[in-house]
Amino acid sequence: MRMHQGEFKSTWTFYLEVGAAYDASARKNDAPEKLGGMDVFVSEDERRCEISKPIDDQYAVQVRASASSDTPAKPACQVLRQYVTELAPVWQDMPKHGSGRTKPELTLVKLDPCAAAAATLDMFEEGYLETSGPMACTARSGKVTAPQKRDKGVGRPEVSVLWSMNTDPSKLVRAGDDAAREITVEGRKAVLSKGSFGCTTYIVWDDQIRVDQDNRVDDDDLTQQIRVQTATCDNAEEVAKKILAKVAKR
Repeated sequence: MRMHQGEFKSTWTFYLEVGAAYDASARKNDAPEKLGGMDVFVSEDERRCEISKPIDDQYAVQVRASASSDTPAKPACQVLRQYVTELAPVWQDMPKHGSGRTKPELTLVKLDPCAAAAATLDMFEEGYLETSGPMACTARSGKVTAPQKRDKGVGRPEVSVLWSMNTDPSKLVRAGDDAAREITVEGRKAVLSKGSFGCTTYIVWDDQIRVDQDNRVDDDDLTQQIRVQTATCDNAEEVAKKILAKVAKR
């Protein structure tokens, strides 16, 4: 959230991140405090403040504030301490996916991206799965081979699956440019997009639930999407069908 006194005169910027990476090395230099009966960690200076509420040993809910002025009316952490103290009852009993406490429900996040990526394991010799977080998973070969030079536009020999919120992928399609084209996969709108490092398929999971990304801009709504990265676009549509057939059963 950005606050302004007028055009070109911003005052404060606030960021809230759920699931920020925050392990022991990240928190060792932050000061432990108790706000609203809740244990948090604080990192501060005059214009910037960060308060972290650990979820577990690796992640935290994190709120950050920064002031545009060199002499803000209040220090950044005074503002955030008041905010977090008010939020403490919510942060101590956080809503979980599927708990019904938030509406509308984002159904894609209830599914497992590794279950989706597993549908492509038969494409790889000694295939295995690797995840980089709760919304992403990659299928690749476990067989060790010598590095090979890849042609321009060819990505890694793997399939990466990511749950995301994105704007309408059809904006990538431009007249006279074959870098992106619209397709339909299992009844869902999708776009194949060639890039410098492979092919990305953007599959719109639900086009009815929309999130307003920026209330100052029209036509930038976000929808739930499955993003699939493949080495080339040659088999991207086939891969997308495998993945959707897998997740649609759940």
